[in-house]
Amino acid sequence: MARPAPIDIDEETIPVPGSVRFPVELTPPDGFDPARLETWPRVEGRLEWVGGRLLYMPPCGDRQQDTVADVVVTLGNWVRAHREFVVGTNEAGMRLGEDSRGADAAVFRRADVGAYEGGFRCVPPVLAVEVAGRYEGEPELREKARWYLAAGVRVVWIVLPRSREVIVVMARPAPIDVDEETIPVPGSVRFPVELTPPDGFDPARLETWPRVAGRLEWVRGRLLYMPPCGDRQQYTVADVVATLIIWVRAHPEFAVGTNEAGMHLGGDSRAADAAIWRRTRADVYEGGFQVRPPLLAVEVGGRDERKPQLREKAQWYLGAGTPIVWLVLPAEREVLVITSDGERRFGPGEQLPADPRLPGLAPVTDELFVQISLPPPG
Repeated sequence: MARPAPIDIDEETIPVPGSVRFPVELTPPDGFDPARLETWPRVEGRLEWVGGRLLYMPPCGDRQQDTVADVVVTLGNWVRAHREFVVGTNEAGMRLGEDSRGADAAVFRRADVGAYEGGFRCVPPVLAVEVAGRYEGEPELREKARWYLAAGVRVVWIVLPRSREVIVVMARPAPIDVDEETIPVPGSVRFPVELTPPDGFDPARLETWPRVAGRLEWVRGRLLYMPPCGDRQQYTVADVVATLIIWVRAHPEFAVGTNEAGMHLGGDSRAADAAIWRRTRADVYEGGFQVRPPLLAVEVGGRDERKPQLREKAQWYLGAGTPIVWLVLPAEREVLVITSDGERRFGPGEQLPADPRLPGLAPVTDELFVQISLPPPG
């Protein structure tokens, strides 16, 4: 039940000018190669490499995260009946042309993607999906859709939660104009990077957050920042979300959030790969952070999120009032279930324990690793 230990950040702090317009452009550190995920800055937020620029945004609000969850489960259900395809989410990283970008969800042909190596996909998906939010309105998403099409993506869906509409864009891309100030990342930096908040920043109000291409979290008085996730992590997040959404659709008194599901708890603003909340009569979708702890928080391991970091975040969740945390580890095909009673490990083929607060939610671990466990096609 302990509160999280301080995050040791001894690199230089990068100031965000109060007059900045977002996304923010970062100067890449020494050794950066946009084609190699392992060279990317490890920062709390979404990063993209577009037109020779490293661009950076904060966790999404409630309406956007819940819609991404529904998109992912819809695609996941279809993919499970069409095993020749795979679906990725959680800022699904891809390297197309000279750019490296992340999608809210994407469907790839399995024969095209090759082995799981933890890096970017270097082939265009068959379908890319972007969900609108406070920082990503229809104009910005139309622009990104044109980039996808120029890079070889066949179909792009722009999902608009507020109007309950989906737009399919077929035009060629227009140039992306980014004229805000550049923030240098020191070559010796260790990540996550701490950013100096801009004037007017309030960690409880999403609309005051820097709009940057990457994941942002506010932890113990620090604005911390990370890049798009690799293939193994993104496909596992998709399977986790599919599993949770299938359960929630049979239990409509609950809701699932994903896509860096933002929440403001106990002075901190953080994001989960997936989370379940109980619905209340007071629930109103206003585009801001969740302010109640979820009943379940799920974090999926990746290159920048290993067991020590995930265990630390699990303790934060517990201290903030979340009773159950799943740490899903794709490389090991294991799940660690952490509660106030301690930690339990579940390996391949084992069933996670049911909890009366989430009746009937007790998947077998294999359900969370379906896509990365399938043999190569052919």
